[in-house]
Amino acid sequence: MMNVDFRVNFAQTAVCGLVSLISFVLLSAPALAEQPLLNINDALDLSTVKAQAVAMSVVSTDETPAIRMESTPDKDWPGITIRLD
Repeated sequence: MMNVDFRVNFAQTAVCGLVSLISFVLLSAPALAEQPLLNINDALDLSTVKAQAVAMSVVSTDETPAIRMESTPDKDWPGITIRLD
């Protein structure tokens, strides 16, 4: 009898934990997705950004500035490095 009670309690605990974890992930994911990695403005000096195989420009989209990167398919590892010091 005790073995059955343990299995039921363990299963209930596991299900409650799983439901809590899924709820946390589903409810917090949209809020986290809205957070920018870096706040920039239109006055960003692009010379402080190291570019590799991309052309960059600062553009404003719906009141929010962003870095636009354009690359060509013949280049390996396009991207940028932003130093925050």
